[in-house]
Amino acid sequence: PWLMGAAGSWAVLPRPARTWALGAGAAAAAIAALAWGRAQARALADAQRLADHRRSVARLVTRLLADPLPTHPPDAAYVFHQLDRNLDSTVQAASELVRRYPSLKLIVVDVHNDRLAHPIPNGFGGSPELLERLRKVGVGASKVELVDFPYHERPMIHTLAEAELAVRHARARGWHSLVAVAPAFHLPRSAATVASVAARERPSLQCFAYPGAPL
Repeated sequence: PWLMGAAGSWAVLPRPARTWALGAGAAAAAIAALAWGRAQARALADAQRLADHRRSVARLVTRLLADPLPTHPPDAAYVFHQLDRNLDSTVQAASELVRRYPSLKLIVVDVHNDRLAHPIPNGFGGSPELLERLRKVGVGASKVELVDFPYHERPMIHTLAEAELAVRHARARGWHSLVAVAPAFHLPRSAATVASVAARERPSLQCFAYPGAPL
């Protein structure tokens, strides 16, 4: 091997230096290969965990959507908020559940769009609109339990926030069963989120899913 000297002349590396250079290069290559192997192993493990999680969620959603409602009346149903144009879907479903289970309570998160730090655009009337439409189909105030929305903690309303509030209300009331109500396009995510929150905060809570009327 040749090496450019300080004065611009070429010199041959002594044998010990060549040996050291070769050893250092081999060591660097081995370290790089080890680091690459570890990175690949971590990536593979992460991919496997993600795949396992997705399979678990898929099984959960399939069970929630396929299982029939119980013959014994569930304690309550949570009506997920929707844009006003989709609201009739869940209102009709809630009305059907109340007729089917006269003792059932409906949980509604009491949220006003104009009080949110990040209001929802494109027509969201919040709980006032939902309660008014329930009233129009014959579901009175006595069937509804309102849950305060924590504006100081949450700048906006979303599926996880609703699921947590509903499950915590069910836990506080000592209930053992809860039906998630949402339009078909929103139901898998809604039901899976309720079940996930329940598994963490109220493991004994039985979760069911009920689709809204076709839009």
